[in-house]
Amino acid sequence: MKMVYKIFALTLMTSSAYAADLYSQYSTPDSIGCTGPHKNVCTDTTRPDDIVVQYKDAYGKVTMQQEPSFEIVTCIGISDKCIDNDRNYRGKSITGRDVKYVVFKDFYIYPGGDGKDWAYKNGTGPLFGGAPAGNTVATPAATSVKATPTANGTYDIWCDPQGDNCDLTIDGGSDQVSRARLPVYVPLASDTSNCTMEFCYNSKQDVIGLNPDYHLWKK
Repeated sequence: MKMVYKIFALTLMTSSAYAADLYSQYSTPDSIGCTGPHKNVCTDTTRPDDIVVQYKDAYGKVTMQQEPSFEIVTCIGISDKCIDNDRNYRGKSITGRDVKYVVFKDFYIYPGGDGKDWAYKNGTGPLFGGAPAGNTVATPAATSVKATPTANGTYDIWCDPQGDNCDLTIDGGSDQVSRARLPVYVPLASDTSNCTMEFCYNSKQDVIGLNPDYHLWKK
């Protein structure tokens, strides 16, 4: 992996280290092919390897911290999934064996249409209803089925705390989908002041959308 030593300073107004707009200044593509001798380096040169992040807490105290812009994601063949160091779900690999990938912190791993593994930016790609990268043939358009909002703009969703299934209202009916597929049906919340795990809530604790700051979801 080519090392880029230029360091950038970024400012965050909350305690979240990876807010949705943290990397918006970079022209990083939505999908990056995995390269290198072992095909496990899934970053490019659009971002520096290290950044300096400025944190400001609720009391106005400012601290500076240098952090890498990438991390290691481990894909486990026997369980057909990839996880980061916090055991967040980060996609799956096509290899069928255990592989450690180098990816940007707001990306996940998923097979492409060319039979190779790719890294996709959160909010794009197959886990979010998009087409896989590397396609050589036309791909059918993603489904237009979405969760049905109430008159107040909230959503009727319940996820099994001990499992991977979520029940939600779709087009006036109900359906059951996996946590990993929620972004296909439910939009990201615009108000992130009250979020836990997958969802953000209003003052009445009704679901108003998905939490955009959570790196996919716990498995």
